[in-house]
Amino acid sequence: MESAGIRGFLDGAEREGIELNSLMVLIKGEVVFETWYAPYGPEIPHSMHSFTKGLTSTAIGFLVEEGRVSLEDKVISFFPERLPELVSENLRQMNIRHLLTMTCGHGQEPPRYNVGDYIRSFLNWPVPYEPGTHFYYNSMGTYMLTAILKKMTGQNLTQYLRPRLFLPLGIYDVTCDQCPMGVENGGGGAYLRTEDMAKIAQLYLMEGRWEGRQLIPSWWIKEAVSIQFKDSYDHMFPDKEDWKCGYGFFFWHCSVPGVYRFDGSFGQFGIVIPEKEAVIITTASEPMPERILSLCWNYLLPAIKPSDDEKGWKELLKKAAGLKMEWYNEIGMMPVGENEREEAVNGIRWYFPQNDDSMVPVWRRTQKPKPVYTDSEMDGIGWCELKFEGKACSLSFLESGLVNTIPLGCAEDGEFSLLKSSYADFPVCAKGKWVDQNTFQADIRFLTTAHHGRYRFFFEAGQEAVCYMDETPFDARLGTPKPRSYRLTCEKNL
Repeated sequence: MESAGIRGFLDGAEREGIELNSLMVLIKGEVVFETWYAPYGPEIPHSMHSFTKGLTSTAIGFLVEEGRVSLEDKVISFFPERLPELVSENLRQMNIRHLLTMTCGHGQEPPRYNVGDYIRSFLNWPVPYEPGTHFYYNSMGTYMLTAILKKMTGQNLTQYLRPRLFLPLGIYDVTCDQCPMGVENGGGGAYLRTEDMAKIAQLYLMEGRWEGRQLIPSWWIKEAVSIQFKDSYDHMFPDKEDWKCGYGFFFWHCSVPGVYRFDGSFGQFGIVIPEKEAVIITTASEPMPERILSLCWNYLLPAIKPSDDEKGWKELLKKAAGLKMEWYNEIGMMPVGENEREEAVNGIRWYFPQNDDSMVPVWRRTQKPKPVYTDSEMDGIGWCELKFEGKACSLSFLESGLVNTIPLGCAEDGEFSLLKSSYADFPVCAKGKWVDQNTFQADIRFLTTAHHGRYRFFFEAGQEAVCYMDETPFDARLGTPKPRSYRLTCEKNL
């Protein structure tokens, strides 16, 4: 492979402000390039979002091969106790194939937030279109397949795939978010390392064969990655060319002919290029992931050809070794230990008004990593306090009965710790600095996710302060997630 193509990809991402977390390129089963942006690393699993759907597709292939289900089995047949009083004809006709192809007949996705029973929510949702005729991207439909899997086997998705897929590939500790009833979210809940993603994508490139053994039936892979429904057009974003090229059993076809992909929100990609015998893996924090695909087609794909550019490769590997995520523009910021305001605010407990918010980023909360909570059971952020000691600092806060103390590394690369919440426990890397004399900023990266929370505290005179909260990835097209702010109070004049 030519080093200039990879260099162009990395430089292009930097130029366009794309937050890559990792990149791995395989050709003929060999890793030709890999890199991670600190503080992310090869040992850290990453939330897959809809890349998970490829795992669900694989599991359904096993179920069909084992004779436990067929693609024509009706969805209502698995959950007769959760059906609406009146079963519409469209719901009656909905089958497993329709769930696999996003053509179950919905015009909107059934709700799952603040919902205890996802299955009942799905089955009681209107089905205005005849199944098989209308494409609507629907992660709840994928969830229904993992619910069917559990109903038929007594096992969750990751448990079922462990002996059939993960262990033969040398993947040992896959976890997955769950619904409140304990069914794993096959639509977007799995956590994989970059190397795990590469193994799974490579297995599909090899049509299910791994080290001389046929792990996944080849007939299933051929069906799964073939175009099952041509009109996969995303009507919300008509400029997204790579989402208009046809859909298989949870696999997207790409604007480059013959190329298909595992596809998770924010740039969790497993791109399979059969003609080149190549696989491209990315993890990222990118709200417009079409920009990553564009860089792949413009730089990586043309570079897959023989090269003897030893000098270029040495320079590329040197660059890769120093890649890291941007924290913030630090020009004019003050390090901890250099602001006289620290003495006044040190250890002061600031109280939030009543809220149902969280220090966990909005996008991450919606995944419901823990099965026992719904949003209505949260009582929000109660208080927070900053403590300064020399050049060290920490942020403590109370949220839904849990107290966290997060060290804010004042060195360039931040500090690692664990943030515990009602949603899940997250390994984080955090950093803090003064924006100006009166404004302190704490940045917290949630390392197993694509998300990064930013919390600014503006200390006014008297007994008040303001906390501004925002996060990335931020989708400017939709204006989400929306920034929030709270006026805080304490019991001491500053």
